[in-house]
Amino acid sequence: MPSRNVIKIDVEESYYHVYACGHGREKIFKDDEDYQVFLNLLKRHLSIDEATDKYGKPYAHLRGQIELLAYCLMDNHFHLLLYQIEKGAMSRLMRSIMTSYSTYFNKKYDSSGALFESRYKASRVSSDSYLMHISRYIHLNPGDWRAYPYSSVSAYFGVGQPEWLQQGRIIELFGLCQNMLISWMISKTIKRRLMKSDTNWQIGYNNTFSSFKRSVLQKTSKTNLSHYD
Repeated sequence: MPSRNVIKIDVEESYYHVYACGHGREKIFKDDEDYQVFLNLLKRHLSIDEATDKYGKPYAHLRGQIELLAYCLMDNHFHLLLYQIEKGAMSRLMRSIMTSYSTYFNKKYDSSGALFESRYKASRVSSDSYLMHISRYIHLNPGDWRAYPYSSVSAYFGVGQPEWLQQGRIIELFGLCQNMLISWMISKTIKRRLMKSDTNWQIGYNNTFSSFKRSVLQKTSKTNLSHYD
């Protein structure tokens, strides 16, 4: 986990790693419904179409002001990778999501008080190398990251891509060096670990890797990927 002492600098056209923990490291997600509620709050503000409440009043529509590039929800904390286009959009998004989710959680579990340890923390990502690192760090948080249902990793393999998740900037960044993209998604170390798993996973891994490799090769004939096999 990055340093707790992070100064939030509100700058437009900037990448941010945003994270928050449960109060006392307690769980903030206890079942599948909790995860889905949190994701639906992201969808509420970041979808193409404006969302409204049961009375027809529109929620804050932040599409075009901020982009969600990657996420991972763990049982007692979450990570978001955001690209803020307009100054102040990150604050509006996080304030609405964390307030709404806290209200839902406390009502469901008949609890009171602060759900989160503090306000969210946001670390500005100021270099491409750190952006590459943090995008990998977020997705590799779960032990079984390859099958984890509450992160955006599957979208980077083209499976179940919600329209409110905009990973184009990350794909474009790695697209400048396709070998690094392959290495990021499936490193040799991770590959060896996965191959110790059951046969069905090995077959799925091989099929996914081959398909991903072909899609990259279609974009460029100059990249030599043979050493990733």
